[in-house]
Amino acid sequence: KGYGTIISTGTITVNGKNFEIKNTYSLGQNDAFVKITVKVTNKSGSTVSNIRYWIGTRDDYVKTTDRPNKFKGNLYSTRP
Repeated sequence: KGYGTIISTGTITVNGKNFEIKNTYSLGQNDAFVKITVKVTNKSGSTVSNIRYWIGTRDDYVKTTDRPNKFKGNLYSTRP
């Protein structure tokens, strides 16, 4: 039992390009869900395009009353 925020940061290399992956898991004191935010930062110093990163679990099926949901999405570049 508990609530709070966990931040996990790591790096990956794809085709010689370095990326930082930052996962933030937040659970509010009275929340019934965990909010997960993923930030991908290009650390390679050169432009990259067509980035695809799959996020999620192997199977989000819970008990016998629901069905797995799989959604495709796009990553958008944001700058501070």
